[in-house]
Amino acid sequence: MRSCAPHFDTLRAYLETVPLVDCHDHSVACGPKHTDPIQAIITGYFASDIHSASSDAEAALIQDVGRSLEERWPVLERAWKRTCHTGYAQVTRRVLKHFYGEDDLTLDALRRIEKKLPDYSDPVLFEKVLEEANIAVRIEDAWPDPASALDGTFKPSPGADW
Repeated sequence: MRSCAPHFDTLRAYLETVPLVDCHDHSVACGPKHTDPIQAIITGYFASDIHSASSDAEAALIQDVGRSLEERWPVLERAWKRTCHTGYAQVTRRVLKHFYGEDDLTLDALRRIEKKLPDYSDPVLFEKVLEEANIAVRIEDAWPDPASALDGTFKPSPGADW
C-alpha cells in the first residue's frame, strides 16, 4: 500500500532488492497445472475466507468444475463481495493483476483468465515465479508422499530446503 511518507519510495525500492526466505511454504513439489480459472484464483488461504463467507454447499458449488463458470459465478460473486477486503484477498488481487492483468474478479475476468492459465508443474515456470518474487530459499511446511521419499523418487520443487 502506497504511503505519503517522504522516504517511502526509497525504502520500497531498496526492499524490492532484498532476497526473501519463505519460512512457510506448502508447495512440496512443482504444480499445480490449473484447468479451471476459479480454482486457480480461489486457492491457498483465501479459499478459507470464501468458505467462511459461504455455506458448505455454496463453497462446494464454487469449486465444482463439473459446473460452468456462469453457473458458479453468482455464488462466487456474493462470496467475493464479502471477502474482497480481507488480507488473503489482497494476495488474490495481486495475483489477478500481476499474472492475469485483471483489476477485479468478475465473470468476464474469469473467462479471460481461463485462456491463459499457467502450468506450474513445469519446473522452469515454477522457478521463474520464485525468481520474480526474489525468493532465495523456501522452507517447506509440508511432507511429501512417504513412499516417494523413502524410495528416492521424490523430487522437491526448485529452491525448496528440506
